[in-house]
Amino acid sequence: MRGVNTDHCTKAKKYADVMEGKMIDATCQLLGEEQILDKSWEEIEAVFNDAWDRMVEELEGKVAWNKLSKNEQALKHAAMTKKTFISLGEDKYSALSEDEKRKLDFSIWVGCGCHKNMNSVLDGNAGMMAWWDKNDVTSPIILANKDNAAILNDVTSTDDLTPVEQQALTKHLGMV
Repeated sequence: MRGVNTDHCTKAKKYADVMEGKMIDATCQLLGEEQILDKSWEEIEAVFNDAWDRMVEELEGKVAWNKLSKNEQALKHAAMTKKTFISLGEDKYSALSEDEKRKLDFSIWVGCGCHKNMNSVLDGNAGMMAWWDKNDVTSPIILANKDNAAILNDVTSTDDLTPVEQQALTKHLGMV
């Protein structure tokens, strides 16, 4: 995953930030798994024994560990394993070149594309209309929707439009 497209609300932006954090963790975990492949069995054992000792210490000793249910122990063990891989991956990441880091770090958040698309179409349309006026070029025919077409059907010039015709033309051209 390299990006998220949401609207602009706070919870959607927060979601994008959380997903970027998960992407970073996943990248570091994969780098850590690669690190393990380069280690001898003795080195692997030492890394995980240290991680195990830290986990038990955080729980305040073996007695506390033994009081946990088998499910709780399994969850703690899995979390410790993941944390260890991420830590190893962070070490590998710090040794990468800036170019390699940039490729791994790439993440983008795009807010509501609908507004950006609509704005680009509106601006493009305004630019075309200005060019037609500036270059004395007759604009293409109006292809209004069926409601506006009924109102604009007999319009031959935009010089003297009724308010209803002006509204239909404005809505058709996306100026509302």
